[in-house]
Amino acid sequence: MTELLSGIRVIKFFGWEQALGARVKDCRSQELGRLRVIKYLDAACVYLWAALPVVVCILIFITYVLMGHQLTATKGMLVGIVGKVGCGKSSLLAAITGELHRLHGSVAVLGLSKGFGLATQEPWIQFATIRDNILFGKAFDAQLYREVLEACALNDDLSILPAGDQTEVGEKGVTLSGGQRARIALARAVYQEKTLYLLDDPLAAVDADVANHLLHRCILGVLSHTTRLLCTHRTEYLKKADMVL
Repeated sequence: MTELLSGIRVIKFFGWEQALGARVKDCRSQELGRLRVIKYLDAACVYLWAALPVVVCILIFITYVLMGHQLTATKGMLVGIVGKVGCGKSSLLAAITGELHRLHGSVAVLGLSKGFGLATQEPWIQFATIRDNILFGKAFDAQLYREVLEACALNDDLSILPAGDQTEVGEKGVTLSGGQRARIALARAVYQEKTLYLLDDPLAAVDADVANHLLHRCILGVLSHTTRLLCTHRTEYLKKADMVL
């Protein structure tokens, strides 16, 4: 403190206030210039950090489109479709079936006139027996029927019903659980033996063990020779897919 006061006294005695003030301002200006550069660089880094994921996604899809590629699923391919609720997974399947009005682009499905297998999030169940719901007017094939029941994990459920597969279900399957309705609807689609299957999250209504059974015995088993578009929230199964959207 003594040295500081002595320095101030010397500056006052010699009248150096303006000269030293100018030097202080010059040093301060240099300091502010360096701070300004640092803050500009910091702002640029923050902006790039926030914008880079979006920019990368845009560049990836633009490159894919400009190269003339299409989202094409070949025969025997399993396509996993994943995304948050409301992102358009079901709309994609509806566009393929023609239920959704297409604004632009084109959808080409080989053999679509021969029909396709469809399992929706809200299974449609007739007021009939379980067997009739699965056959859906197709001739009864005992071997195929047994394979479908096993693949769709329905044998245990049928064994506890009083009339087995001859048990009549109520309107819209009110006497069945959500998981049973989903598996019966899936079994109906599988029994039709189509080459294209649109599966709108059939694993959502069942527990993990049954979902694992349906994936390996049905989707990757009985349907392995078909083209399958599977919408799902179970991301752990996407590693089994040939393509992920």
